[in-house]
Amino acid sequence: MAQRSLDIARYLTISMTQGSADAFVQGTVDTGIIPEEGRGLKVVKAEFFLSTPLQAVSADFDIFWSLTRDTKLTVTGVTDDDSLLYDGWSGSLTTSGQILIPARREYSELEGIYLVEPTIYGQLDSTATGLTLSAQWRLWYQEVSLSEIDILRILNNS
Repeated sequence: MAQRSLDIARYLTISMTQGSADAFVQGTVDTGIIPEEGRGLKVVKAEFFLSTPLQAVSADFDIFWSLTRDTKLTVTGVTDDDSLLYDGWSGSLTTSGQILIPARREYSELEGIYLVEPTIYGQLDSTATGLTLSAQWRLWYQEVSLSEIDILRILNNS
């Protein structure tokens, strides 16, 4: 009888905590990848969670985050070749009401994002929140076999 392979949901988590006076924070996760083994991770979905309640956020604020292939000194944008994802919230609280901020952002249209690095980095930065922010990246993936050429192409694109 042939055995069938189970498609088990696997994920990596990056946790970050930015103090109320901090300008920037970076977290990391070890992927367990050794590029010479011809193995990589195909990211099928990413989620960003902000576990800090934002009821007490300051009047005008920005919260930005990024996911990168290399360590950074700030949140990166789309002009950085190492940047895999970049997003954020900006808010203006007025006398007419407060904006609604979701606690989670999901990214499911990630066709073509492969990880071949031993470490992946998540960044979080904010201005004028007046809060300590706790956030997590969750990266859902499938293991894939890659040729040396594929690995070099992925590394050269970053």
